[in-house]
Amino acid sequence: VMLFFVVVLIAGAGIMVWLIWQWQRGLFNRRELDAARALATSEERFRLAFMTSPDSIAITRLADGLMVSANPGFLRITGYTEKEVIGKRISDIRIWESPQDQLKMIEHLKENGSVNNLEGRFLKKNGEVIYGLISASLLELDGASHVLTITRDITERVLVQKALRESEGRLREAQRLARLGFWSWDVKTGAVEWSDEVYKIFGLDPAVFTPHIDAILALSPWPEDHQRDRELINRAIRDHRPGSYEQKFLRPDQSIGYYYSTFQGSYGERDELVSIIGTVLDITERKLHEEQIRLLNEELE
Repeated sequence: VMLFFVVVLIAGAGIMVWLIWQWQRGLFNRRELDAARALATSEERFRLAFMTSPDSIAITRLADGLMVSANPGFLRITGYTEKEVIGKRISDIRIWESPQDQLKMIEHLKENGSVNNLEGRFLKKNGEVIYGLISASLLELDGASHVLTITRDITERVLVQKALRESEGRLREAQRLARLGFWSWDVKTGAVEWSDEVYKIFGLDPAVFTPHIDAILALSPWPEDHQRDRELINRAIRDHRPGSYEQKFLRPDQSIGYYYSTFQGSYGERDELVSIIGTVLDITERKLHEEQIRLLNEELE
């Protein structure tokens, strides 16, 4: 009887172990299946992103720059066909305008593992220069290090910014030659913005002087000029038309200067006055000449 019970216990323990083993095996298989499904989903998402992205996406071998894969965005932006780039080295295709910039990017990538928002100049197949914003990271494929590079074409933005800078430069030069500046005034807050030439006309340093309506009025310490802000607001509200006026002011050296200003109100949705914008023209020389002529005429009379 004792032997029977021992056999039964051993058999029961064996069955228990077998059941536990089967449960763990099933759990392991489910985890493996879930991991495989997650990997497949991740790969499919990457494939869709790779194929549909408007940006240039390329995978190159780190050791020699061999092009492993390029998405349609890369082909569209560079003008190459898939046969012309796959299996070729980047240096042979000459995508980078400056090979030194490419080397700097690779060195930074090796040191940090990734590159983010690096601007670069590239060459299309036809030799046209384009500007790109690059992000890159390292990844392992088949036991070898590769570089995943995503480049956004920012050529239009760069050219627009360049044209804007050139236009601003020409405008500043025109203002300097004409002694003409521009200003804007927020009538609610009293805040004023001046162009560089306005500071020069008044002989003030933008690092020291902050234009505000009260500070500007203080530059003309004559009682008859203190109502200038109210007059401008009233005229802008009343007429909704451009206006102009002449004003004298004191420079930091206490000499008197003169300017001629034009202005125009800017209005909100309810036709309320929001701001006033205008120009400032230095007419000091003209006024001084007029004063000299007036004094000469008085002497002659």
